[in-house]
Amino acid sequence: MLDMLRQTCSSMDLLFLSKRITYHVSAASDMSSVFADPEKIQSVVTELLRRIVKRMPHGSMVNISLNEVSMRNGRGIEISLSGVDESESGKNLTTFLQELFGEGIGGSSSSLFACRESIISQGGQLSVDLPKPQQPVFKVVLPTVGTSSLAISEQRTFKYDISITNIANLRKRFGIKKSCVFVSQIENYVRALVRHPIDIVMSVPARGVITAIYDTSEGTANSVASRISKRLGTEEFRIGKKIVDVKFKYHLTSLPHAVLGKGK
Repeated sequence: MLDMLRQTCSSMDLLFLSKRITYHVSAASDMSSVFADPEKIQSVVTELLRRIVKRMPHGSMVNISLNEVSMRNGRGIEISLSGVDESESGKNLTTFLQELFGEGIGGSSSSLFACRESIISQGGQLSVDLPKPQQPVFKVVLPTVGTSSLAISEQRTFKYDISITNIANLRKRFGIKKSCVFVSQIENYVRALVRHPIDIVMSVPARGVITAIYDTSEGTANSVASRISKRLGTEEFRIGKKIVDVKFKYHLTSLPHAVLGKGK
């Protein structure tokens, strides 16, 4: 996998040089082999790197790392790709997710959507996070050799929308700014209940909506959602020192997914 990353970067030297972009590759030692088609993985990594580099300012650096991680169905190898995104969309995680999940969350088909479908076809996961404005991190997680192909084939992607139905009253009582901060606090609370950043959590503070997107087998989708709703239902929330009566509404849907192929 490390050799593939180096070959991919070398094949893109002209693009890197055109913007004076450098890259740094780091990897843990003694990693397991990946159970996936190397050509498909290289194609996805190339597309992600091309996207990252084109949106970076001249003279900056792409960070690439390889690590072994836990997946729900076994061990996996995570490829992390990050760089500064100076475009307007680089400020908004929702924009990235609309591209990544396509029509599943209101966007249209894109290169990111195609990349996600390709990774899913190999039993893997593709996610994006925005830990800081204009600094997106793309993570490709692939199963290692020995991971159950049956468990992989059963994986589906689900979207769990959590709406604060009394957000208008909270905005009226505490003001817009404090209410938006409060929604972000609940977003962070939900993030701690899932496998972030493999599972994605985002919010639209102005609407009082928090969305969790996660991969799991179809039979356990409700159990993940139930765990989140039960914790939210028993938690005591505050804005400042005042206890807040928060009313939630939940909606679980399945997102489009690819037909799985065979890894090599």
